[in-house]
Amino acid sequence: MKVQQRLHQDFITYAPGIEYFMLGNGEIQAMVQYSPDRSGDLPQTFLGFTIFDPERLGRKWSTFLFHPERGFDRTPLTVIVGGRVSR
Repeated sequence: MKVQQRLHQDFITYAPGIEYFMLGNGEIQAMVQYSPDRSGDLPQTFLGFTIFDPERLGRKWSTFLFHPERGFDRTPLTVIVGGRVSR
């Protein structure tokens, strides 16, 4: 029986309203994915975080914390403002 891999919706790089922020110091690079629009059929993780080697800039699915089937589900940033939690 052949099982086909189902990619997580965070796999999509270009989605309405999505933004990316790059952080780093030359030794290590980090990327924050900010996706405030959660109204679509496949909402992406609100805030996702991943790290990668700055010598090998590539696509987000080749970074250290991105999982092809779970996306950023296991690495979300949580923001608490005034007691309201956003994930």
